[in-house]
Amino acid sequence: MFELPDDVVSGILAHEVAHLALKHTKIQLLIGGGNFIIAKFILILRLIYTILGVASLTSVVMLRKTGGLLSALPGLFVAGIIWLWTKFCMFFLMWSSRKTEYDADAYAAELGYGYELAKALDAIGTGHPQESFFKALYSTHPETHDRIGRLQNMGVEYYRY
Repeated sequence: MFELPDDVVSGILAHEVAHLALKHTKIQLLIGGGNFIIAKFILILRLIYTILGVASLTSVVMLRKTGGLLSALPGLFVAGIIWLWTKFCMFFLMWSSRKTEYDADAYAAELGYGYELAKALDAIGTGHPQESFFKALYSTHPETHDRIGRLQNMGVEYYRY
């Protein structure tokens, strides 16, 4: 950022101030914290199940008879649920993050820094689309040209050439 022109830096700062004004950090913390709490709750339930399973005589007998397969299935099931839950929460968190980027862009434009922000996005953006569908889903920021296009649709008169 130290090498960027002052007007570009002001566009970036307006965008970042918009995140604070719109309380985006609280939303991200709520989603991430909720994911953490629920995942830990599921892990605690799994630990309780394991302790109760080992303590019971029938599970020890079942472990010897089946070679451990039946006793491992509930653990694998819970591990699968945790994996799915984490993937869902990460998808939701990334979707929310991309949405907040558009909101912060719009707020910066309303403050009068739309041109500067578009110039900043053009200066620091890659200009290349996401390599795959899944990379796009798990990206924290929307594609640069989409963001500049939205700013232009809001009336920001920015043209690259």
